[in-house]
Amino acid sequence: MMNHLLNEEQFPAGFLPAWFEARHRRALEQADQLPEPSRRMESWRFGAPGNESLEEFEAAPPLAPEALASIITEHASMPDAIRIVYANGLPVSIPDELPEGLSVMDMEDFVLQYPDAARKHLETTPETLGSEKLAALNTALQHNGLVIMAEKEISRPLEVFHFISGDKVAVFPATLVIAETGSRLHILERHISADHGSQFCGALQQHHLSSSSSVKYALVQELNSRSRAVELCHIMADDSAEMEHLTSHPGAAWARQETVCLLNGDGANVRLLSANHLKENKELDQRTYQKHLYRGASSNLLYANVLDDESTSIFSGMILVAEGAHDTSAYQSNRNLILSPRAEANSIPGLEILADRVQCSHGSATSSISPEEIFYLLSRGIPEQTARRMIAQGFLKHALEKFSDEPLRAAVEGIILS
Repeated sequence: MMNHLLNEEQFPAGFLPAWFEARHRRALEQADQLPEPSRRMESWRFGAPGNESLEEFEAAPPLAPEALASIITEHASMPDAIRIVYANGLPVSIPDELPEGLSVMDMEDFVLQYPDAARKHLETTPETLGSEKLAALNTALQHNGLVIMAEKEISRPLEVFHFISGDKVAVFPATLVIAETGSRLHILERHISADHGSQFCGALQQHHLSSSSSVKYALVQELNSRSRAVELCHIMADDSAEMEHLTSHPGAAWARQETVCLLNGDGANVRLLSANHLKENKELDQRTYQKHLYRGASSNLLYANVLDDESTSIFSGMILVAEGAHDTSAYQSNRNLILSPRAEANSIPGLEILADRVQCSHGSATSSISPEEIFYLLSRGIPEQTARRMIAQGFLKHALEKFSDEPLRAAVEGIILS
């Protein structure tokens, strides 16, 4: 049973709508019934979360806001941003004064204040690529999840912190981003270990983009090297909606990212980017699904990894162009730079086309630094270690520069390239 992960402070009962409480109970039952991931499953081929089970973790206890003051100051990367702070799964700071057209609240307030919108956006189960058990558990624990809703263009960026503190503790951050017709949002979300305890982060982000809306979103996972992370992302883009989604995983010893993108409207445009420098024995498992359901949409994926020491990367991606989704443009590329003979990169790109007049490509490339590149930089007086670092950073910047939001990109580069 997963009841040991329920924190009583997260579930004040008795005042939420019956449908939401039924959703909670149904998801908890699913989490109990679904099997643990295993390498024997096709969706976990090449990678599995190791020997530890969630049974070994407990619900993270609440943290006092004053204990976070210095940590927040240390990690703040965007001084002009609207700052939202969660700690151990509970909201610590959500600003009261917000720009016109922007609403930020926890999930319970969303359900109570916007009941029709809540049912519309929450009753659909997000699609996953193997982590159904974790998605169900996250859904069951969403009472304090974060909801960001924009009705117009919001010029100031949002910086969302999820701090995790404690040993053998688990948190399940949930973020629901709703971009109404014609709105604009810029969001940086960060998952950060506040100490050196062994931690588990099982996060779910849902992005619902209405017609002609735009969301620029970056996620940086910064857990410590004793921890594990699963980041699940579900994107739905309607007519002429634009989404840029950037991720990086400099933290946890083992991380899995699942990204499902549904292009539901004519002219929808989604760009999926990831830039990662893996060191020591870290493992990053990335699964993606670009699902074109309507004609005239476009998607473009570029995931870049630099692998050092004994690190491992797994990429498994699929593009589906469904029947009737004519005039689609869809691209998928996984690129890996190997810095150590002990590092390993696995890549499985996929493509299925059931429509006409499409432009699609998929592929992967794995390479190492050539002696000529090193020799050239050495001949310019650059030490070898510095030369290797410059080449690795240049490799990752090729992906980072595809992200058009300069303030968000600069913040991410400052975190992962420093």
